[in-house]
Amino acid sequence: MDFNTPAWLEQMIAHTTWRDLFYKLAEAHPDCLMLNFTVKTQDTRGRSRLWSTACQQLEVFSRVLRTSLSTLLDGGEENLEKNLPEFAKMVCHGEHTYLFAQAMMSILAQEEQGGSAVRRIGQEVQKSAHERGHDASQITLALGTAAAYPRACQALGAMLSKGALNPADITVLFKMFSSMDPPPVELIRVPAFLDLFMQSLFKPGSKINQDHKTQVHPHSGLRCQCRRNVEEEQETHCKSNFIMIN
Repeated sequence: MDFNTPAWLEQMIAHTTWRDLFYKLAEAHPDCLMLNFTVKTQDTRGRSRLWSTACQQLEVFSRVLRTSLSTLLDGGEENLEKNLPEFAKMVCHGEHTYLFAQAMMSILAQEEQGGSAVRRIGQEVQKSAHERGHDASQITLALGTAAAYPRACQALGAMLSKGALNPADITVLFKMFSSMDPPPVELIRVPAFLDLFMQSLFKPGSKINQDHKTQVHPHSGLRCQCRRNVEEEQETHCKSNFIMIN
């Protein structure tokens, strides 16, 4: 028992009925210091079961996030598919939880060991947020390299927010990436953005805007840029020139 934890509180949180009551009271009265202390105490005892309450406590949420992320990473593909929806639900509880979780995952994604797996989880959560009707495009761009390229950020952000490609914005990106000093390709290597490309180019029934005669070239060119850079980074890690599909 912790020195600052009253004995009567220890006895109460040992029972499921009282624990559930404390969680409900904490949700109804988030500013109550006694209830906040109780929630943290229950989390310390391994009893933090209601994420909606944990999400209101940064200290508690960070613990739950760390534990949940470790579970996803250590359990293999089958475990990932099984638990990812619940993990995404927790992260998408609110804007503050989404920002905190994505910021942490963007840092972990830079690690050589396990970084790619964390990046994938972050992308899946981003997709889940979009499916729930949340526009997280600005957070996605802010955590990447987009801030250093305001024109590209504006063009990309507009299309991600609307969930549709725009000829003018595509042309802006195309010209930037076909220049002698292009932005890093990671800027446009966003799953949601690539999905828009796939739908516009290959989905049955979809048509490219006929009023924009050259739109097909920027579309194909940007797709080529994403793929070509991946291949060349793996082989030479050198900066490459842009190739446009004719």
